[in-house]
Amino acid sequence: MTDLPATPVPENDVEKIKAILEEIRPYLQRDGGDCEFVSYEDKIVNLKLHGACGTCPSSLMTLRMGIENAIREQVPDVQMVRNVDQPVAHGGHTHPPGPRGYGIYG
Repeated sequence: MTDLPATPVPENDVEKIKAILEEIRPYLQRDGGDCEFVSYEDKIVNLKLHGACGTCPSSLMTLRMGIENAIREQVPDVQMVRNVDQPVAHGGHTHPPGPRGYGIYG
């Protein structure tokens, strides 16, 4: 498989994403967490979740339903938001182990 160069991203999209994150951060901080913009490449926003957000079992929901939806409203090209600071479990999965076939842990 050949690595393709990253698709160029309009600077205004990056600035919009950063502005949205600044609006969201007080809500995360209120619950003892925070987020940090890392990059926007190939329609994927890479973030680092800190504090309570980095270890919270609900961080995936916060990422998908909160942060991702807020960004997509203003930058519709975004396909995904992911936490790049999340430890990888055995088997290459990036979510906590759980019973097979149940919700997001299947």
